[in-house]
Amino acid sequence: EDPEVRNRRRHDFRKRHETSPRRRTNTVTGHVPVRLSCTVAPSAAGGSGLVAPERRPARPIYRRVGVGGKTPVYAILKRDDNASPCYGAQPMTGDIMTSRLDQIIQADCLHELAFLPDDSVDLTLFSPPYDGIRDYKKNWSFDFSVLGRQLYRVTKNGGVAIVVIGDGTKQFAKSLTSFRLAVNWVDEIGWKLFECVIYHRDGNPGAWWTQRFRVDHEYILIFFKGERPQTFHKNHLMVPSKHAGRIYSGTDRLTNGGFKRITPKAVNTLKCRGTVWQYATSNTEGNRLKLQHPATFPDKLAEDLILCFSRPGEIVLDPMCGSGTTCVVARNNNRRYIGIEISQEYCEIARKRLEQEFRSVEQQYMFQDQSL
Repeated sequence: EDPEVRNRRRHDFRKRHETSPRRRTNTVTGHVPVRLSCTVAPSAAGGSGLVAPERRPARPIYRRVGVGGKTPVYAILKRDDNASPCYGAQPMTGDIMTSRLDQIIQADCLHELAFLPDDSVDLTLFSPPYDGIRDYKKNWSFDFSVLGRQLYRVTKNGGVAIVVIGDGTKQFAKSLTSFRLAVNWVDEIGWKLFECVIYHRDGNPGAWWTQRFRVDHEYILIFFKGERPQTFHKNHLMVPSKHAGRIYSGTDRLTNGGFKRITPKAVNTLKCRGTVWQYATSNTEGNRLKLQHPATFPDKLAEDLILCFSRPGEIVLDPMCGSGTTCVVARNNNRRYIGIEISQEYCEIARKRLEQEFRSVEQQYMFQDQSL
């Protein structure tokens, strides 16, 4: 055989052998799954965010964890001590988890979520980019199936994940992105849908639509893991009853179609709000720093959800934290937070907001007393 042909064949074989994600081994040593990829956004120092290894890293050990679109997704189970972050990461320890608490982390959320241990997060609240409604400087991608699997893994039993999302319109047809996400997360991943709340936005009165209805709502999809949500506080969500004090009587319709007579009783002064929540948009908050991000939701929306589905001291995660609203509100209500954002610019906005919008413990209690 010609030596040049033989060398080329050996080189091709070694290249396939070293880079194939299907290479497996039985010598798994108990390390938790880590990064799914090595691509990250530029770091604050202007570099790539990755440090090149001093020597060629050993081949990692992979396990298939899901499918994103038509492409299998693999997680690394074991690493060589001298491998670069592209190939693996340190085994998860309490110290590493602690180092991520109360931080805004610049990273791709799928990469960073792989560092979090199983069953470690109490509440996730985020609004993802969807359907190209905002371009975010072309610095994003959204595979909701892979993200849903990672969030399910890191969420505690009884924990909740909340997605604020809408649907784009193209050629008069809705994208159905929100519906596809809900069905995928429930049927394919294991989440349960607690409720689909309508977020009614106070829109611009001068916005006239000639070809379709003006869109003035988004969906708040509330998922939980396990048998039931571990926390549900609704006192701050009570609203005045329209017929407070009146005597309520009559009949209720039964499941079998029959009737049941109601014992007369007075209508309470307050009742729990329903499934349509109305908020003024972030434009009315007067927060110029926050509005440097192109798509934000109101602080009050985040606060209502955080107070409802978490307790003080628990961990609130926002994997696409943008301007940092979830993290700011979580911190101001005595929750721990983890914010992940791929854009350096938006990370800086979130960090500045955390510095400028700090609310003391005394202010927290005063605010909560006024909201009850």
